[in-house]
Amino acid sequence: MTSSSRSCRARSAHRIFGSSRRRRKCSHPKPPQDSNPARRVTTKQPFSISLRTGRLKRARRNGGVSRRDEQRAARYTSAPTHLQRRSLVSVTVEKLKRACDERGQVFEPLDAHALREQRNVHVVLTEPGHIRGNHFHHAGTEITAVLGPARVRYREGSEVTTVDVPANEVWRFVFPPGVAHAFQNTGTAPLVIVSFNTVPHDPQHPDTVRDLILS
Repeated sequence: MTSSSRSCRARSAHRIFGSSRRRRKCSHPKPPQDSNPARRVTTKQPFSISLRTGRLKRARRNGGVSRRDEQRAARYTSAPTHLQRRSLVSVTVEKLKRACDERGQVFEPLDAHALREQRNVHVVLTEPGHIRGNHFHHAGTEITAVLGPARVRYREGSEVTTVDVPANEVWRFVFPPGVAHAFQNTGTAPLVIVSFNTVPHDPQHPDTVRDLILS
């Protein structure tokens, strides 16, 4: 077989079956990703705001701060004091799990992630019929675990909500800044309340403002 006939057969096979060489993929360089998480548009997630520092503290480990969250926080922190009572996030209420036996009961008021953001913790015992709270916080987010029976009342804007915690149940309430709240012992034994706050306690410059919603 001559060289010319071999080359003709090779060209015919190339037209029928295609080239055996791998086609090189066209790889265009990807646009650089913005390293600043504050400029990334992400799914809206709850966060707490510190008015004194102007920093956004995430309530979840993953995810950045969206542009909309930053704009809302800027409007909130720059507003006059009498307008800062309107909260950016809603109150959350949930029932906690308990471990009970003949010795009593145990519950965990916070998980490890939420515990890292707290700057104050206090345990309150309230006698039957008496009331605690009746205030709101300028900057701090308060997380309170209540061991029933108890009555909890809070106000978001013009809406007032009353929650009756059943006996021997533990409910956790998260009150954002600007939400007035109060607790009443409706049982016959001392009421146990465990509260956390994202702002340290400062007797000279308290973060609480008196607001009577339960009497």
